[in-house]
Amino acid sequence: TPDHGTRQVLSGIHRWAEEHPGEWLLVHDPHPTESSLAGCGGVIGPGNVGLERVAREAGVPYVATGDRSYDLKVPRVMEGLFQAGTLAAKHLVARGYERFAFLGYSGYRASHMLERGFRDALRARGQGIAIRVHTGRNRPQPPAGRRAFHEGLGCWLDELPKPVGILACRDFLALYLAEHCLRKGISVPEEVGLIAAGNDPVLCLTPPVHLTSLDFAHERVGHEAAALLDKLVNGATPPLSNVIIPPMLVARASTGRADL
Repeated sequence: TPDHGTRQVLSGIHRWAEEHPGEWLLVHDPHPTESSLAGCGGVIGPGNVGLERVAREAGVPYVATGDRSYDLKVPRVMEGLFQAGTLAAKHLVARGYERFAFLGYSGYRASHMLERGFRDALRARGQGIAIRVHTGRNRPQPPAGRRAFHEGLGCWLDELPKPVGILACRDFLALYLAEHCLRKGISVPEEVGLIAAGNDPVLCLTPPVHLTSLDFAHERVGHEAAALLDKLVNGATPPLSNVIIPPMLVARASTGRADL
């Protein structure tokens, strides 16, 4: 899918190829599980059981960028999702928030990992969080489903004791919360501090407020995945553990409380 993170991963792969001219020919296949992969030296793709099967049948190494499946038995270069949740908790505590909440998806593994890092870091400080988990993922919904989602989100926001620091598992979810705050007259960041996840500038630098966001260094994920695939193609032994790329937190106005 051509989202911000995927484009950044591709950018990192392209950078590796540019650093090694003449060694790589990149082929972008939108339907790799329907391909034979004949003639390919190796594959980089999202964590996908079907892609693992096709790569195994073709006898070529496969490096996964991400952790979408529990069942993969291939080398992975991954975002530091648990670490990102920890970063968000520490940032909100440092900004003076004493109540915390998390907004995520029940069917989205990245959401679970973020929540766990966030929750564990706060629990270590003797603090808890209020959690709202939407049942589903970022999939198209009929109008009635979207309406119900936004109505539920608004009610949840009303019920949260304030001031509160909230981590959302996707940038667009934090943007929805910012828009709800604007409509309800809730001040950001004084009453509600918002941290997004993904650091897509199109979403994070959009009014009504610039969003603090977790940056998963996807460009580096792509670059490291290409470097690892290059080693595997040349006979190296796969690493015994996943390669975790450290995340960063980009602070912006949505957590910039003036009362500190």
